[in-house]
Amino acid sequence: MVDLYDSKLHIAIEYVSADDFYVLGGTAGEGIASYGPHNHHSVASNLAKAVSGQNEPIYFGTFYDPVQWWTRPGHEQPDQRDWHYSWEDAESASRELLRRQVEDFIEWLKGQGVI
Repeated sequence: MVDLYDSKLHIAIEYVSADDFYVLGGTAGEGIASYGPHNHHSVASNLAKAVSGQNEPIYFGTFYDPVQWWTRPGHEQPDQRDWHYSWEDAESASRELLRRQVEDFIEWLKGQGVI
């Protein structure tokens, strides 16, 4: 079920992506629209709570797709160049937010004395 498991250190990691959203309990009501962003954070939090209730000694990290969407100023259709740059900005913001999740988990593991 998890994306990564280290049996020696008892570390498990699950990345909640768009493909995992419904499989891991997400519902359409958690998204803005069927084609829009879904609340991956909610699914990741629910998964972490479910795992924390287990009796197994495990250090579990859930990461989620922050799904940063680009915007169209004034709701008018931007020209192709503006659309492209806006998409790059959204993608860059998503990567940075995901990087922060990983860094926080690593710091937490260090604080727990695992690594």
